[in-house]
Amino acid sequence: MGRQTWPAAVSLSRTLEAISRVLADPGSDVPELIRGTVRLLVEEVRLLEARIAQLERELA
Repeated sequence: MGRQTWPAAVSLSRTLEAISRVLADPGSDVPELIRGTVRLLVEEVRLLEARIAQLERELA
């Protein structure tokens, strides 16, 4: 079976970048109360992406 590509991965990367930019902007409408939590979620998703990439290299 051939390798599948997932267009959602590109969209996810762009979404994470956009969220990070909004969080970095102190003038954005994101309440300070949830900024830290959202930053942690973004970091967790990035770590999961890195782990998945590592597993894909090991399986190749």
